[in-house]
Amino acid sequence: MISAWPFVVVILIQMAVGGFSVYVLSATRAFVTGESLWSKGQHEAIYFLNLYLDTDEQKHLDAFRRTVAVPLEYRKGRQLLEARPLDRVAARRAFEKAGNPPEDLTSLIWMFCNFRGFSYLEEAIARWKETDLPILEIDRMGETASTVHTPAEAAALRERLVEIDNEITPKTIAFSNALNAGARLVESLLMLSNFALATVLACLTVWRVGRVLAQRRQIESKLAWQASHDELTGLLNRRAFEERLGRSMRPPRTGAPSSRTVMFVDLDQFKIVNDTSGHEAGDALLRLICPGLEAVLGEDAVLARLGGDEFGIFLCNKDIGEALFFAERVRAAVERVSFIWNGRRFGVTASIGLMHDATGNVSRDDIMRAADVACFMAKEKGRNRVHIHREQDLDLSNRVREMNWVQRIQHALDEDRFSLYAQEIVELKEHDASGLHVEILLRLRDESDQIVLPTSFLPAAERFGLIKQIDRWVVRNTFRCLKERAATPRAEPIACCAINLSGPTIGDEAFLSFLEAAFAEFRIPPESICFEVTETSAILDLNAARRFVQALQAFGCTFALDDFGSGMSSFNYLKELPIDFVKIDGSFVKGMLRDSADRAMVEMISHVGHVMGKRIIAEFVETKAIAEALREIGVDYGQGYGIAKPKPFDASFKGAAEWQPALPTRLRKLTA
Repeated sequence: MISAWPFVVVILIQMAVGGFSVYVLSATRAFVTGESLWSKGQHEAIYFLNLYLDTDEQKHLDAFRRTVAVPLEYRKGRQLLEARPLDRVAARRAFEKAGNPPEDLTSLIWMFCNFRGFSYLEEAIARWKETDLPILEIDRMGETASTVHTPAEAAALRERLVEIDNEITPKTIAFSNALNAGARLVESLLMLSNFALATVLACLTVWRVGRVLAQRRQIESKLAWQASHDELTGLLNRRAFEERLGRSMRPPRTGAPSSRTVMFVDLDQFKIVNDTSGHEAGDALLRLICPGLEAVLGEDAVLARLGGDEFGIFLCNKDIGEALFFAERVRAAVERVSFIWNGRRFGVTASIGLMHDATGNVSRDDIMRAADVACFMAKEKGRNRVHIHREQDLDLSNRVREMNWVQRIQHALDEDRFSLYAQEIVELKEHDASGLHVEILLRLRDESDQIVLPTSFLPAAERFGLIKQIDRWVVRNTFRCLKERAATPRAEPIACCAINLSGPTIGDEAFLSFLEAAFAEFRIPPESICFEVTETSAILDLNAARRFVQALQAFGCTFALDDFGSGMSSFNYLKELPIDFVKIDGSFVKGMLRDSADRAMVEMISHVGHVMGKRIIAEFVETKAIAEALREIGVDYGQGYGIAKPKPFDASFKGAAEWQPALPTRLRKLTA
């Protein structure tokens, strides 16, 4: 983030300099006003004393005494300011008696006391002091004027008055000139300081704009990289791999089309590493293997991570013998990897499926499908081997996979071997006393009673049309648990229960009828249910998804858009779908503390979502530090291992979130 404090400092300095300069100019004006008053008083005193000498009328002598009092009071005020200890109050009264405007007195005294050593003011005060003796002499002459009896004495006094007037006038002019010169200097300094500060401000603006543009380019570059690369390994992702393959399939403008080879590489023991040591170990293994693959392939091949433990390799202009040579090098490189985690050594091998297109006429989808089938056949034949695709492989692979997954999923439904887990979602900004907010997660217990994650069986369920049955199983069993929980004494209430729906279920009119019946059967408040749909499933049929969401919202349910930000047109879907919650894709959240581009994406999604009236949930909150950073940004809710791990969901489920907001504030209901 780019701080605004340099701009604030410059503006404050500019304001301070401007205010100080204006105050100095105001004080200078007060001195000039004072000079005008005591200079005028001195001239009028001489004038009225001359009239008195000519007419001997008392009114002229009285006028003399009034006018001569002005310069005398100014002299008295100056002397009080020069005295030690300083008497500001008495000096202020003296200047006020002299006729100086009261509003000017504070700045006049401040300037005299603090800037007397300033050359221009020092010169002006020196000229002022030089008028003291002539003024005192004029005052004495007024006292003795009533004793003058002869014309000769009166003429002598008048002559002396003319001399004093001629003596004082140049000094008052010099006083004004010195102050004016000082005022001009202050104005010049003010102009220069304002120019300098304006220059600094302009430079800061240019710097800030440059930083903003650089940050924008960084974010754009990051997004472009993320769109085509796998974040964990740094390799190309499936989409980029397929695009490269698709471009290469276009025959050249001249000459015969070149041969192409695609290999699918699947790690044989990866699941064992994940299940026994956790996903962190699995990620470390993938990062360890990738450099070895790149080393044996060199620049002749395109290497990509297609997902999970599966890699893709694309070779161009290689015959079958050369392609097989590369495949064996890759297999051997994986076999040589020695992976040790927490003192335990794991052996790793790879099953490789190879599809060679000698003519260059096979479509991208067909060559990818053939390589996938060949990889499957390599596993079926014993693993740790290279299998070259043959035409008869496809039917066999499809038949084996279909029988395997259809039977396993159907048996799991029949034998009730699916189970529900729940993971808490906490409010980051405030303590929520209305109840728990959880997301329901699905697990499958296989034939050996081992837990199978949904990433292993849901793709097959969607592919073979079993996903709608699974969605209904999840809804019914979640509602049953919620009903049992409501009847359990002292059970902590669940304010919001989030249930994931698959793409085929979205837009299914029959599911709406099923759901209405389920609400009625289990008496679950619809406002406590939030359905989650992923961005990719929602865009399969955007209009149908919109109608589906609106129909469920009519029941009283809320909706969340899951994995938000993973697509290229995410914000457009945010406008199109009437959802209530936005779940930020975890790939941005988990790296936001070390990657400014990820943090900027989180901030942008949070800001846009709030502007559109949505509540924001961040996934993959793996540490308390990430939770605190999200709270500071303004994200509403957090979900992840840093807050709470998934636990079996039943009527006795208890919340155990490890992170709470730093400062408790007003409580509010989550679904309000």
